[in-house]
Amino acid sequence: MTDIATCPVHQISPLLPENLSNPYVMNARLRREAPVHKDPLSGIYFISRYADVVALAQDHQTFSSVMPGTSTRAVNSEDPEILAIMAEGYPNVATMLTQDPPLQRRYRKFVDGAFSPANLKRLEPFIESTSHALIDRFAERGHRANSSRSSVCRCPSPSSPRRLAHPCRICRNCAAGPRHSSAT
Repeated sequence: MTDIATCPVHQISPLLPENLSNPYVMNARLRREAPVHKDPLSGIYFISRYADVVALAQDHQTFSSVMPGTSTRAVNSEDPEILAIMAEGYPNVATMLTQDPPLQRRYRKFVDGAFSPANLKRLEPFIESTSHALIDRFAERGHRANSSRSSVCRCPSPSSPRRLAHPCRICRNCAAGPRHSSAT
């Protein structure tokens, strides 16, 4: 593990497990020293200042969300088989997050209704009960808890499957309860 405080800024990789689990020191350093930072492992650019992110998001003519070709992923492994597979990359799939308008709007239109105020209001009891379940787990462990590890769930959000009106079938370890955590 590299000490993020003393590592040369150009060697910082936001995708390393230690930076993903605790990104705060890295993010503060990148905002100060390298607000536009190219990850040395993946080649992905990270923009760390809010105003810059907003400006880029609003200028899709200059800055595109489209990811061409295949991607390689930073892998923290020395296993030659894993490295060989990951070196081949994987095909990028068009999604709402990886496209520019007008195609991005078509994808977004598909899910917009799920995020309407009325639908979100209906989710309040679920969100409240999930929050209480997570807090109860923390209380069982004492006053110290790592919320991201204690409530790990492979869904983007335990409420996302319900927003999109389908049951989650990939999670086994989240606070959303038995219905949400049904096995595949």
